[in-house]
Amino acid sequence: MLRTLSLAVALAACASPPPPPEPPRPSIERAFTIAEPDLVPEGIAYDPQTGATYVSSTWQRRIVRVARDGAQTDFTPRNSNAMYGVIGMRVDAQRRRLWAAHASAGASMPIRDDASSGQGGLALFDLDTGRLVRNLTLNDGVPHFLNDLDIAADGSLYISDTMSGIVYRVGPNGAALEPFLTLPEDGRGNGVALSDDNRTLYVADARGGVFRIDIATRQATRVALPEGVRIGADGLYLYEGDLVSVQPWTGDCRVCRYTLDETGLRITAVRALLVEHPDLLQPTTGVIAGGDIYVIANSQLQHYRRLMEANNGTVPRDQLHDIVVLRVALDQE
Repeated sequence: MLRTLSLAVALAACASPPPPPEPPRPSIERAFTIAEPDLVPEGIAYDPQTGATYVSSTWQRRIVRVARDGAQTDFTPRNSNAMYGVIGMRVDAQRRRLWAAHASAGASMPIRDDASSGQGGLALFDLDTGRLVRNLTLNDGVPHFLNDLDIAADGSLYISDTMSGIVYRVGPNGAALEPFLTLPEDGRGNGVALSDDNRTLYVADARGGVFRIDIATRQATRVALPEGVRIGADGLYLYEGDLVSVQPWTGDCRVCRYTLDETGLRITAVRALLVEHPDLLQPTTGVIAGGDIYVIANSQLQHYRRLMEANNGTVPRDQLHDIVVLRVALDQE
């Protein structure tokens, strides 16, 4: 018995110490980069089934696919004839669809081979093959800028038109863009976020603030803000009942989380998730995956425009940066 005990003690003394605990994951870090400084991205989408991320390009009129392992390929060809500059995107993983808004805005958003402004549409792609299924357009002679969108459980979607202030709806069959409502107070829709129960739609106003829309009644009401709080959201999302915004310029944070009251009509608290970072140069939109939001940190959209204007339509690549997508934790204390 004594010999057995001594052997056990000796073996325990020789055993390797337990490995140190994993360091906590940082709240903010680079998720990946795209080594194409002139991509000029705007939208980002995520496929939870494959782990692939999709990044849209305004200038190159294309969509880049970034696989779970980081491999990067063209989801659509460069300078696609089907689309103008690609803006907001959403993945419908259940139906294996990717919806992409595309638009032209003249000098304010340069795109290759664009001689017009106020044109565009909504493209539907097969998510697994990249095949263009259909391209919905608004051929009514009125300028449009289809900007951002969100998808309902039945496959229908809502999309903002910044130029007209109209929010459009596309039914589950994806056949046509139909006016859903016009925002009050001359609102100009940008980011769009649909509640989990599909009863409420939040639309960021490009001129500042957020509208809450009751889907059943089509009533739009401006969300009340605490004194001193400004919202200038490009991308807008819902996470655990809170609004999350990506803000290129406005307010004290670039990624912000807003607590709503029980009515959803008033913001009661603000949490800054991302304030400063060396990669930031006009962040635009993000996509939520798990407890994180993946944000296009440096679209360089207006930087690119200014360089074009200063250099007679050409842009020195050495004055641009590789594209960075940041991972930002949503549950920061």
